[in-house]
Order: sequence, then structure tokens, then C-alpha cells
Amino acid sequence: MAEERSSSTGWAIAGFAVGSLFGVALALLLAPETGSEMREKMKDTTHKVKELALEKAKELLEEAKRKISEGEQVKESPEEEAGV
Repeated sequence: MAEERSSSTGWAIAGFAVGSLFGVALALLLAPETGSEMREKMKDTTHKVKELALEKAKELLEEAKRKISEGEQVKESPEEEAGV
């Protein structure tokens, strides 16, 4: 149950971060700037979003690997869990 909360919290944080970055991108689009300034800011924002997404993907992959490993340990000894 605690693992589900941890996973849900991680997804909520990721959703908040991605939503915030989209908000920043929208604000940049609506700000009165020259085309070259806007393109540079959008390029920087896109780079930040990419880095954040890659970082979160790595975290989720590690968490999935850990959960799979824990599942395999349980699978290897079902008799122990059943008390046989």
C-alpha cells in the first residue's frame, strides 16, 4: 500500500512539473518579445523539459526494476510465504 502511495506521489510530482513547464512555455509565447528572443527561450525551455522527462523516466525505470526484482524473490519461494 505504501508503494502505491509512493508511485502516485511520484506521478503527481511529475505531472505538476510538466504542467508548470507547459505554463512557462505558454507564457513565453504570449510575452511581447522579438522572434529571436522567443525562439531562444523556447529552445531553453524545451531542453529543460527534455532533461526533466529523461530524469523522471530513469527514476521510474529504476523503480520498475526494483519492483520486478522484489516480485521475482517472492515467486522463487511461494512455499515460504504459505508457511509450508
